[in-house]
Amino acid sequence: MRIAIDGTAPVIGGGITWLREMVPALCAASPEDTFWLFLRSDMLELKLRAPTNCDHLWITLPPKARVMGRLVWQQVVLPLWLYKIKADVLLAPYDIAPIFAPCKVVLGIQNASPYYVLSPSNWLGRRRLQLLRWLTKISAWRADKVFFVSEWSRQAISRKLRLPLQKSHVIYHGVSDRFQPREKKPAEQFCGLSPYVLVVGSVCFYKDYITLIKAWKIVVTNMKQYIKKLLIVGPILESQYYQKLISLADDLKINESVSFVSSVPPSEMPALYQGALALIMPSYTETFGLPMLEAMACGIPVIASDIPVAREICGEAACYYRLGDPEDLAEKLIYVLKYTDKRSELIKSGKERAQHFSWDKSAVRLLQLLRDAL
Repeated sequence: MRIAIDGTAPVIGGGITWLREMVPALCAASPEDTFWLFLRSDMLELKLRAPTNCDHLWITLPPKARVMGRLVWQQVVLPLWLYKIKADVLLAPYDIAPIFAPCKVVLGIQNASPYYVLSPSNWLGRRRLQLLRWLTKISAWRADKVFFVSEWSRQAISRKLRLPLQKSHVIYHGVSDRFQPREKKPAEQFCGLSPYVLVVGSVCFYKDYITLIKAWKIVVTNMKQYIKKLLIVGPILESQYYQKLISLADDLKINESVSFVSSVPPSEMPALYQGALALIMPSYTETFGLPMLEAMACGIPVIASDIPVAREICGEAACYYRLGDPEDLAEKLIYVLKYTDKRSELIKSGKERAQHFSWDKSAVRLLQLLRDAL
């Protein structure tokens, strides 16, 4: 089987992780097949592992017109490439696929924000979401198979796309073996921040960070002698939202205890989790929520917003708070930090829960879906 993979879309977060982990696992699961992976030229720094049965094809997109440039490349140039390499099937894992592909298409839908979050404050952001919704619907109708990364996203987004459920499947994310419970000594590079509570996620409008900052004020007031820092790790995608958060922290006089870190090298992420007292996942919506899984694998208790996908992924291995309720979030965090029995229970059940998710298992399921498309 000759499989082409369109990896040109992701820039940050779970999309990059999926590419870094799934592609090598997929190639290893089927050494007799040939893979072509299309990547942007600015993705060289990802240092993706290159299996012997996978060729990397680099394309250049203008940085100032990446959205439209990628759209033109995907709808016009990519079909020509697929014809040239005689691809049997195209794996398009990021919501959009070429409408006139000369082969079978397996589409992955991993982005819930066009459907289930508040609209961006700026005109350009709103138009972009509208374009994504339309292109995803057309791509899903054209695709031979469609997969989602959670059952919640399959059920919810399929309704929005008017996509028959029998055409769609669920293939979960996995967790890398790099994420393990910490040693007796904390991670050296993060000792200066300890003790800290961790948040991993981009700064954008579908994150419940307003509630988080207000809750942190309550936590600091009650546990100042025990806790030092709220560390929010992720790129700043919405500058206006970021400034609003900074102003709120300043008004509440907790700005010194809240730190934003735009990026951490992937090699340092396990240590970042291992040095944390807890992970908070404050989201209005997610299709999966990979940081929750990585934190559980590292033996860190998870506190998540009470949304369906968080309960689907974490089950009883996390503590949940009501969206938009800072008092409830603060109460849950203080409870987890103060009471050893509850903390130990969450750590134990979290490590057990994480063992159910594997990139290798997911790769086998995805490979079968590619074969079914043929």
